[in-house]
Amino acid sequence: MDHHLINAYAHSNLHEALLAHLFADIIAKESEKVSPRHALQAFQNDVLHHIRIAVFPAQDENSHMIQQSSLDAASRFFRVVEDILVSRGVLDTN
Repeated sequence: MDHHLINAYAHSNLHEALLAHLFADIIAKESEKVSPRHALQAFQNDVLHHIRIAVFPAQDENSHMIQQSSLDAASRFFRVVEDILVSRGVLDTN
């Protein structure tokens, strides 16, 4: 595998880990005011909605694949955040 591609994957994984833990921290801190489950779901819905209506390069033959990959990445991200919150005891598994 190309060194640049390995570096890109490494940075992507780092960014996801940082964002997931920061977002989990925010939800955990707000859990006294708002249901963590509802906060996570509302934010996920907003992000997925934005990706669905975002303008991707219309003339590019890969625009649908870009959108679908973005939706898949967002879904994986929110599963990671949910797992973090469950492991911290902020969310139950129900």
